[in-house]
Amino acid sequence: MKLYISLIIFFAAFVSFAQDDKTKNPEVELPDFVITGRSQLNIKKVDKIKPDFISSVNEEFIKPSYSPEELEIGSFSNPLKSDMSFLDDVTFYKGNLSAGIGIYTIPTVSGNYAYPFENGILEGMFSGNYIRAYEDNSDRYKTRFGFNLTYWSDINSEIFPGTQLSLNGNYGTTSFKFFASDNPGERRTLNYGKIEASIKNDFGKYFLFGVKFNDNVTNISQEVFSEQNLRLKAEALAKFSAFNLETVIDYQNHIIKNNLSNNSGNSLFQIRPAAGLNFTKLIKGSIGWTFSTTDGNVYNAIYASIAMKLNKDITLFAEYAPSAQFESPGNYLRKNHYFRVDSIGSIYWKKSSALTASVKYEYDKYFQIDGGLKYFTSENFPYFTPSADSGKFDLKYADMKNISPFADFLFYLGPYGEFYSSFELSDIRDIDGNQIPYQSALKLNAIYSYNFSNGLSSSIKLDYQSKRYSDIKNEISLGDYFDLGLSFIYSFQQNLDLTLDINNLLNQKNYFWNGYREIPLNVIFGINYRL
Repeated sequence: MKLYISLIIFFAAFVSFAQDDKTKNPEVELPDFVITGRSQLNIKKVDKIKPDFISSVNEEFIKPSYSPEELEIGSFSNPLKSDMSFLDDVTFYKGNLSAGIGIYTIPTVSGNYAYPFENGILEGMFSGNYIRAYEDNSDRYKTRFGFNLTYWSDINSEIFPGTQLSLNGNYGTTSFKFFASDNPGERRTLNYGKIEASIKNDFGKYFLFGVKFNDNVTNISQEVFSEQNLRLKAEALAKFSAFNLETVIDYQNHIIKNNLSNNSGNSLFQIRPAAGLNFTKLIKGSIGWTFSTTDGNVYNAIYASIAMKLNKDITLFAEYAPSAQFESPGNYLRKNHYFRVDSIGSIYWKKSSALTASVKYEYDKYFQIDGGLKYFTSENFPYFTPSADSGKFDLKYADMKNISPFADFLFYLGPYGEFYSSFELSDIRDIDGNQIPYQSALKLNAIYSYNFSNGLSSSIKLDYQSKRYSDIKNEISLGDYFDLGLSFIYSFQQNLDLTLDINNLLNQKNYFWNGYREIPLNVIFGINYRL
């Protein structure tokens, strides 16, 4: 633990003092775009195209911030998504091709290509890698392909100006072995993908709407399991001078085939009408009702929220939103690839007494800080537990409660780089006081990126989770998860980069799932060509 604390202090010191000859100009300015991943694509804002919708801005650089003050259709804008105007000044590249080879990664390849056109953009992408065995039978490979098409109607149109239409999809394969089981050579090839179509307009003065359709598919080549998860969600908000009327409708249908049945899935219908009050231009509230039904289970709950903008920099938000959670086996399979899905149907649980309170402080485009508290209870919270089938996991359910203080930090430090960090403390226990398996009391993520003046870009990142347990009695500990990494990109030609990634720098024995060690120290050399 002392080592971890020392490294965290070193990390903070590194963030505070990293600099080069850019310090000759001490004025704060919008930062240069720092590439922190080989598969990223630099996008310049094209006329009539909003840059925040461009999917090529990789989430490893712009971390998705928790935005609790955004309602289903928000009353206030999300600056992390909408104020990325610093992208206006970067060079436009249509795509990139990258490849790398490392100690255990042999190889990794990725690419994407974007074709912007008037009022829209079309993008395609692919990625793949092979990880050689670092323990017996721990080798694996992964491939993925995808596309994205987005179109915006003219903002000067008389009918629904600024409407966004989107069509995107992806499909891929992950293949691995149960190397921590009694049959370590058993292979599982997991295939999953989705197609999504949506239309939304949050540009209107009096009426906002959004409709999204998803079709998620999952299957396992070696097992009797396939799943199709259909979802249709529609939302609308009508604005009046003193109040708003809003409605969210959500329909889901699971088609699941496994040893349990040819169709062990269910469907869920949920609706949440609400009325919003505009107390002032800066104080808004909403109250409504959530109703859902699935397979004879009916759930009703009050919904309420209030948002207050104290000034242009500070926003307060609180929301009370109990709800029914409806998930498929595939949802949990993507979280835990060793999950046993041969005899399980749709997963339904209630998130009761769900309360979120937060405050956000933002200063122009330079930094944003938000933090607060989340709380909920559940009588049937699903958690992973060891299966009788060695090396696999089942779901069990706990009567529990969770209270979680959290904070997110995002800083654009001009010539001093960019910094993002988030942490969450969680007291998540069952009624007997036991910590819920695979839930950590502390999660910490941080990344600092810096551009040197000689064409070298660098980043240092930290992922940390405190001690977790693999059983509900808290007798089997997985220990801390600590992953410190470094990344370097050297642009020696206008369109060509050399890359170096070092993962698990301290060669820690990290485990997400009991028995399944994560990759040890891995050094990857690569090349990236920008189109």
